Amino acid sequence: MDRQEELAVGRRLFGHIDGRTTDLADALFRNKVVNYSCRERAALERDRLFRGLPMFMGLSTRLAKPGGTAVILGVMAQGAKISIEPFDVLFRELRVLGSFINPFTHKRAADLVSSGAIELDRLISREVGLDEVPGIIAKPAGPGEVKVLYVA
Repeated sequence: MDRQEELAVGRRLFGHIDGRTTDLADALFRNKVVNYSCRERAALERDRLFRGLPMFMGLSTRLAKPGGTAVILGVMAQGAKISIEPFDVLFRELRVLGSFINPFTHKRAADLVSSGAIELDRLISREVGLDEVPGIIAKPAGPGEVKVLYVA
């Protein structure tokens, strides 16, 4: 990616952060399960996204809604620093929470679901068609809504 393209992507990213919006893909993307269970891929992503670019971690408070929680997760080199604006945290009444999440939990979770140990049906508040998905993504969940399931 050349410098001009990097700047354009950065401007678009910050525009979405400031506007609390997101890009919608042209089509559904199917991510292979191996992407969640491959230790080499996880190490590469960790090195590229967090150890090399601490700004992503520092931007987490800008993504949170007023009264919301910014979860800081990921691994950076010991002694690395991130920048958070205390004024913003104070006046938007944010909680900043550190969390260590093991990236290799997906298979165990899938095993629990397939064995019936976890009943996912009880978590689904409603089922929707593809035409309703953009509107659901664009706004906060409604009262009592836990999980919305897209049904093809």
